[in-house]
Amino acid sequence: MLWILIACENEVRVVDTMSDVLDAHGIQRLSLATSGENLAIVGTDDPEIAMSVELTTTRSSISKDDKARMMLHLELRDDGGGEARAAVWFDHSLNNYMTDVAVFLPRALDLTLMDEYGDVHVENVGSLELDDGDGDVEVVGVTRDASFIDQDGDLKVQGIGGNVDIDDGSGDIKVEDVAGVVKIQDGSGDITVVNATKVKVESDSSGEVTVK
Repeated sequence: MLWILIACENEVRVVDTMSDVLDAHGIQRLSLATSGENLAIVGTDDPEIAMSVELTTTRSSISKDDKARMMLHLELRDDGGGEARAAVWFDHSLNNYMTDVAVFLPRALDLTLMDEYGDVHVENVGSLELDDGDGDVEVVGVTRDASFIDQDGDLKVQGIGGNVDIDDGSGDIKVEDVAGVVKIQDGSGDITVVNATKVKVESDSSGEVTVK
């Protein structure tokens, strides 16, 4: 009986969803700050920025659901000057409650992203500046330059039209199909670079380095 109760407590349950949409005409860059279990950002042909947040929990009890709803915030706004800003946050941490965030934006937009923890997927954006704390990162399709500050977790990057600059703490790095220069500073973990114009590994404390 005990293991049944534990299994039920660990199942993920959807508590609520939030969403917002912003007309992207005149916007050149989106700055996004968030933390959550999963973050997906995808460039599309639509002329708008659309965000969706799914509030989930592993708690079987609904006693704290209303509190979690009140503590969770979604912001999406036009700051003017071609800049838009978005954020998802809790007023303070609440055990066993998480967020899954999805963002759809015009593929030509530049993206600045700060993510505290959780896995990140980015696909089809103009340029990218990503500051990630903890979690795996996958990036596919950046038209111009891409830069990464990644503290912990694996980093996979593919299909970059400009240069790639990586400052990585720990975790494996794999970079493929880069039209420009790949520059890497790495603390620990294996490094693999395939099909790049030029590769500069400026520091690597431990792990294998493979360039093809």
